[in-house]
Amino acid sequence: MNDTSVEMLVQNGLDGCHTLEYLNLSLNSISCRGVDVMSSYFNSSSAMSLKSLILHWNRIRGRGAVRLFKLLSRGAKNLRELDLSFNSIGQFQALGQPKQANTQNEDELMLKEELNKFRQKIPLSIYKLGRFLAKNDQLQHLDVSFCGIEGRDSIEFIANQLEKNTTLLGIHIQRGNCLAINGMAMAKA
Repeated sequence: MNDTSVEMLVQNGLDGCHTLEYLNLSLNSISCRGVDVMSSYFNSSSAMSLKSLILHWNRIRGRGAVRLFKLLSRGAKNLRELDLSFNSIGQFQALGQPKQANTQNEDELMLKEELNKFRQKIPLSIYKLGRFLAKNDQLQHLDVSFCGIEGRDSIEFIANQLEKNTTLLGIHIQRGNCLAINGMAMAKA
């Protein structure tokens, strides 16, 4: 299977499958284009039933990971397990300069300040992963082993975002990532 096969899968019924709970698309050479193809599924009400998404050993890089985390944040509200191991999601350029803020309340300004200190130092994909973890209230298991998550700033950002998550029970981060987390979700480099 590859991106074209994923496209056929989505076009021929995945969008209409309202009872799908487990989707394993591992070892399929799915790239950023495949993630884009899956967007119609994740933007549909069908994705609400999905509880487990297994995408290990594909070719999802930084840009595809950014898109995936945005889609999952919007569509797969009941997702409990996400396996992205052996995808190079950490490969992407740093965020760059933040956009100018409009009128915001004090809490929003504090959050922006906290996030902006990382903006020029971490890949956008890692930023989106962290924000996904902070906002998600269902995910219980995440596997990002061998995903190229590197650098002290990336590690600190993920640890900071994990402190806001109250549902994650297990996170697998092994070689290929320069990340170790103790029981309190604090990063060590």
